Amino acid sequence: MPNTKNKETVKAISQKVEKSKAIAFFEYKGLGANVLNDLRKKAKEASGEVLVAKNTLVKIALGDRKAQASDLSGQTGVLFSYAPDVLSPLKSLFDFAKKFDMLKVKGALIEGTYYLSDTAALISSLPSRTELIARVLAGFNTPVSGFVTVLNKSNAKLVYALAELAKKKEVGE
Repeated sequence: MPNTKNKETVKAISQKVEKSKAIAFFEYKGLGANVLNDLRKKAKEASGEVLVAKNTLVKIALGDRKAQASDLSGQTGVLFSYAPDVLSPLKSLFDFAKKFDMLKVKGALIEGTYYLSDTAALISSLPSRTELIARVLAGFNTPVSGFVTVLNKSNAKLVYALAELAKKKEVGE
């Protein structure tokens, strides 16, 4: 029979799972407490949260969301992404993993779909949603700005031609 502390922990983790848009699993074996606290800080800055809990409690809290059995074995940390841009906390996790070889990302559930570590790394390397929107808008703007530049050059050439003509008339008078 589970004790009340474990029930409360499962309930808290379940709420985090429901609220999050992406969940990443990582192994932190060999990392010091200060390094893990730095990771928590980076994740919080990116609208994420790092949690270290018993694997069985996390597995129960995930419910119907499936992760691989290897994701919930050993010293496993969980990153929850609450950001509108789902990938920003994942990017911070993968950037952190590049700095510290002991931190290994096992896999991630991104918007309900499970991805292995390699695929999750590729997805996290994509530009942010706002950056993609900016690129699309810049693409729409390019032909218009080119057209305006052509029109301005035509007007400038006409003004230069009229100025030269005026100079010649002044010299001729």
